[in-house]
Amino acid sequence: MIPSFNNQQFRYIYANGRSRSDRYMVMYVCPNGLEMNRLGITVSKRNGNAVTRNRLKRIIKEAYRLQQHNLHTGYDIVIIARNPAIGCKSTLLEESVRRLADRFHLLKKADDDNG
Repeated sequence: MIPSFNNQQFRYIYANGRSRSDRYMVMYVCPNGLEMNRLGITVSKRNGNAVTRNRLKRIIKEAYRLQQHNLHTGYDIVIIARNPAIGCKSTLLEESVRRLADRFHLLKKADDDNG
């Protein structure tokens, strides 16, 4: 299970976190002082109806899950989906998560065993 957070914590991350973006999503990252990462996903109503938004959230959550073992821990991460992400394959969104995490230097190096 990937831990999440409430509205107040979302607002804190928006105010104090750093952000990077690409065509498919915006990622905010803020240190949390814990030994785990927490994930929040936001999909606006402008991205489609409830079915479309929930499907997109599931795909982004799975893309993050597949990359989480490659990430350093101790961060709160918020991902905001953009319109071009609608209808994208999970592999494309997984690559987007990896690319944005790399811009934050969150990716572990191959020889980095202990996070």
